[in-house]
Amino acid sequence: MEASAKIRSHTYVVVLVFLATLAAFGYYANSVRNTVRNDTMLAFQQQIRVIDTATQSRLALYESILRGGAGLTATDKSMTQTDWQTYFASFNFTKEFPEVEGVGFDRYVPAAQLPAFLQEMQAQNPNFSIMPSGDRDTYVPNTYLAKYPATDQLTGYDGYTDPVRRVAMNKAASTGMPTMSGYVAMQGGISSSPSSFIIYLPVYNSGASLHTPAQRQAALYGFVSLAVDVNKFVTSLVQQNPNANFGLSWHDNQKPMDGNAVYRTGNFTALSNQPGSIKQSIPFTLYQHNWEVTAVAGPNVVPASERDRPLNTIFWGLLASIVLAGVVWLLISSREFLLNRQKQLEVQSAKDDLLSLASHQLRTPATVVKQYVGMLLQGYGGELTQKQTGMLKHAYDSNERQLQIINQLLYVARLDAGRITLHKEKTDIRELLEQVFHEQMVESRQRHQKLFYRQPKKAVSAEVDPQYFHMAIDNLVSNAIKYTPEKGSITLSTQKTDEAVLVSIEDNGIGIDAERQKIIFDKFTRLENEMAADVSGSGIGLYLTDQIINLHGGYIEVESTPGKGSTFTVHLPFKTTKPTTDETA
Repeated sequence: MEASAKIRSHTYVVVLVFLATLAAFGYYANSVRNTVRNDTMLAFQQQIRVIDTATQSRLALYESILRGGAGLTATDKSMTQTDWQTYFASFNFTKEFPEVEGVGFDRYVPAAQLPAFLQEMQAQNPNFSIMPSGDRDTYVPNTYLAKYPATDQLTGYDGYTDPVRRVAMNKAASTGMPTMSGYVAMQGGISSSPSSFIIYLPVYNSGASLHTPAQRQAALYGFVSLAVDVNKFVTSLVQQNPNANFGLSWHDNQKPMDGNAVYRTGNFTALSNQPGSIKQSIPFTLYQHNWEVTAVAGPNVVPASERDRPLNTIFWGLLASIVLAGVVWLLISSREFLLNRQKQLEVQSAKDDLLSLASHQLRTPATVVKQYVGMLLQGYGGELTQKQTGMLKHAYDSNERQLQIINQLLYVARLDAGRITLHKEKTDIRELLEQVFHEQMVESRQRHQKLFYRQPKKAVSAEVDPQYFHMAIDNLVSNAIKYTPEKGSITLSTQKTDEAVLVSIEDNGIGIDAERQKIIFDKFTRLENEMAADVSGSGIGLYLTDQIINLHGGYIEVESTPGKGSTFTVHLPFKTTKPTTDETA
């Protein structure tokens, strides 16, 4: 009986261990099933993010092309069709932007000005006429057009007669911003069905007031327009990261859903009908026009090995339950560790990918543009006219601003990844500030400001990284210049106390109120004020400056009064740390 009782007791223990372990594996199998479901959704969302990123990048390039055309029309009112074609031929659209069907300029002509306009255009082209004909209050005929692939150039078509184009033009003129139309059919044989969209950028008469919609309408000179084939456009986005288990359908959200999408991948319907597929409709706005993308992912968007994991877990869990109940907990612990490690690696990989993208896809082309424009300005391409030199200098300055923003983004990415290492050395602060002073003198003179450098009589030196400290001070001086009105003054000074080296940048600009002083060093923060519209920036300059000073063991103190000016003081303590709020007060 004792032996029988022991057998029963052992059986109970084995059964209890078996059942407990099996129950644990059942729970674990359910967790794995949820993980697979989450991984499927993650893969689905990743595909959507890829499409979104590619879309924004491509549209940014389109906007640059439009603004180049706007600059051309603003600087040359005597331009011809040949001039327009020659300018845009340099973009090599057929190879670099095969989806772009044409870039044009549409002149805004009230009815009273129509005879003078026709006389002007027919002096260049006797066959020029406005289509469709007829009397109306306003005409917006296509005046110049560079079309791809190259065909007979069609000018004179009045897009304002098309309700879809007219809505986009009116919105662009009223807001002053680039505006996208709904999908339309292109004229002149490029396309016979609604399969394109057009982005309009308004061009205003120089010197006119543009503060209100009415003022912008009164000052309207015309529109630079860029037509894009939707099929080629979306196809190029999808092909950047092709996946047979991911499809999408692209609709104009401001038109009735008639079942006919502007664009639909070939696998969309089949994926939608697969059991276990994921489908999501995403409304979004591109340049003031509403669109909707319906994305679908089949279950095969994740590998079969991933999908089979729940069943495999149950099978091996049954075997492991017979051997040892505790194995399941070891597996859970191991899996959690591996998942956390995998997520950390994915985050780091994403940061590395961002740095790589910024370096190769943004910085490299901008650097090449800088080199070629610089060579042209130096005469390597032959003698330039004064007008050509001015246009190239404008392009060079715009490219420099773009490179500056790219560099700031790279520095922020390195900061966030902890990849910036200071190389401190004993540095003559007086000499460093003098360099900043001379570098910023040109900018201050262009704004008719006075820039002073109050140089100390005695030497001032500190242990800093010359490159990064120079960058920080340069950002502060540049910021003071931007937010100081014309005829204002900025003073740069330094001194050495018993506890720290101080560098001050004082201005009599617009100032900052107390509440906004708390957020000026936050990432991607730009303050709204009367000068904000005239000042370009990425909202990371002060954040980057503050982080660099913090890496040096210092801090920045701000004193400012709205309407009277601001003083930014950099403290580089010898031993002390940044004071608390009470100590500062």
